[in-house]
Amino acid sequence: MTKSYNQLSPEVKSKLELLGIDIEVKYIIENQSSLTSPSEQLANLLKKPSISTASLRAPEGYHLPNIMLSLEAGILDKFGGHPCAAGFSTRTEALSLVKQGFLDYLSHGDQGVLDMSSFQSQIPSNLITKMTAAMRASLDKNVIYIDYNQLNLELLAEVFRLEPFGIDFPFPYFLFELPSCRVASRKVLGSESKHIKIGMDNGINLTFFNLELDLIKKINAGNSDLIILAKISQNTWNNSTKLELIGEAICVG
Repeated sequence: MTKSYNQLSPEVKSKLELLGIDIEVKYIIENQSSLTSPSEQLANLLKKPSISTASLRAPEGYHLPNIMLSLEAGILDKFGGHPCAAGFSTRTEALSLVKQGFLDYLSHGDQGVLDMSSFQSQIPSNLITKMTAAMRASLDKNVIYIDYNQLNLELLAEVFRLEPFGIDFPFPYFLFELPSCRVASRKVLGSESKHIKIGMDNGINLTFFNLELDLIKKINAGNSDLIILAKISQNTWNNSTKLELIGEAICVG
């Protein structure tokens, strides 16, 4: 007598449902009398690799991409997103490993944070005198003055571990002087040429949006030092995390 799908053992049914191929399996089972080798076809179908995708949400205080980056290499096929909203795809058979990896991270993950006190030095008076009035007005933000030689990708990564930023813990802004000789590249962007991306010789990209055209020209000329106020930006996609700076204010020396 032909077994119906509902007569299969719970173990087999759970595997079929996990693979998401119950419709194909139902056809093989319910039509086995007319098939040449239903047992072989069913066995092959059960061996069929399957990909599962997940959409993740987390409360503030978590960082989903960092958790996924901590997992063993090769477990996830693709992943990306933002600290509290992300997603991934993986082989269905690896889901238990992914779950365990998340639990291990949340239970034993390194929760250490960077001590920023060494960067909270007073802004030099000669730097303030070079600023425009508009830039001085921006210094009411949570500004961290830093020497350019101390600014690097490793520091940005450490600062981002302090997330989430909010009302009680304001987003940090870096203030630094960028010598013209330390600029590796400049690229004007946008249909109206109002944006500019500056590549610095420390490997960090700095992007300003919607600047006045005259200011863009002065920056792009490349013969003056720059005073920069910028915040960190992070984007994670396709297994890669990119850190950069988004400009808040700029003065051309």
